[in-house]
Formats: sequence, C-alpha cells, structure tokens
Amino acid sequence: SVQNGTATGPVTGSGDASDNVGGLVGSSDGTINGSTAAGPVTSTGDGVGGLVGENNESADVEKSEANGAVTGGNQTGGLLGLNNGSVTDSSANGQVNATGDEIGGLVGSSSGTVENGSATGDVNGSERVGGLVGWSNDTVANSSASGTVSGDEDRVGGLIGAVAGNGSVVDSKANGSVTGGNQSGG
Repeated sequence: SVQNGTATGPVTGSGDASDNVGGLVGSSDGTINGSTAAGPVTSTGDGVGGLVGENNESADVEKSEANGAVTGGNQTGGLLGLNNGSVTDSSANGQVNATGDEIGGLVGSSSGTVENGSATGDVNGSERVGGLVGWSNDTVANSSASGTVSGDEDRVGGLIGAVAGNGSVVDSKANGSVTGGNQSGG
C-alpha cells in the first residue's frame, strides 16, 4: 500500500513499457491513500492514468488526486486508466488527450466503484469518452465533472461515455459542453 505518496515529475511510457503507466503507480493491488501526482503522464499504450495506470480488483484509491495532463491510447483517465477496484474521495484536474476508446476525466474504464469523485479537466478521445468516466460497469455515486468533452466517434458524455449492464449512476452531475457522434449527450 501507499500512504501519503507524492510524485512531481513527468512519466513517459514507451515500447514494452507503454501499458499500465501511472504518475505514481503503474499497477496496484493494494490501497493508495492520501497521495498526489502532479506531473504529466504520456504513453502510446493502454491503461494510462495520472495517478495509477491499472487499479486491480482488490485495490482501493482513497483521498488522492492527480493534477497533470494525461496522454495515452485506450483506457486512459486523469486519475486511473483502468479501475477494477474502488475509487473514493479522489479527483483529477489535468487535461486528458487520448487516441483510443474508454477515455475519462477521472477514470478511463471502470468495472469498479467510483464514489465522491471529481474531474475538472477537458477530455478528448475517440469513442466511449466521458468527463468523469469513459466506460462504467459498476456504480458511480456523488461525483461530478466540469470539463469540456469531445469524441471523434460515438458514446460521448459529459459525465460518462457509456454505462454497461451492471452500471448505475447515483447523485452525480456534469456541466461541461459535449461534442461527439451518435449516442452523445450532456
């Protein structure tokens, strides 16, 4: 686990090390609490996050934030690229620019829970692009997004790009503008 961790420098992933790239941790199986990453994170791969690249099934991110710009491929987010665990009381404030799908201001792709999360950065991606979460198959609760969201293709949302069968949204809001193809909305 990581308690009160801080990272301030830029992080770049490339070649064989281009997937699961994070500003503080690449892949996490534990708890990250009270931690911050401030530098930009850049990779050509998938699973790219401002704080953590991949948050695994038993992992938790709590009371943490990322403030740097994030650039990646698929499953790219301002805080987490992939979330299979839980995110609580956490935020991302950097711009997210990605060439792929499942792109979010806070989390790119989420099969876990997001509660009391916020994202303020602008988000740009291809498909399933959201101001908070790009693709969600679990609960998003008490969360907000305020950045401008744009996608080159379909399923672009101010809060969530696409909600899958097990996904639900509770007491959450978005107030940024949205530009996208089919099935896009605020």
